[in-house]
Amino acid sequence: MRVGDYLPTRTFELVVHGADIAAATGLPVTFPRAVLAEAAALAARTAVELGRGAAVLAALTGRAALPPGFSVV
Repeated sequence: MRVGDYLPTRTFELVVHGADIAAATGLPVTFPRAVLAEAAALAARTAVELGRGAAVLAALTGRAALPPGFSVV
């Protein structure tokens, strides 16, 4: 895997797990917009690769809810 492809996966992990830790501790956390955009884009691209892109797009645009327990990881 090239570094340029690898680094966004590390950003994604830091954002997701950082948010988990903040929720568990009750501490507020904020991430820069660019970081959130990169993490969300990676999750969306992963959903597309898994054949779930249409479901994610419908949910993001308010046309449908994601099924209970939906995850791309």
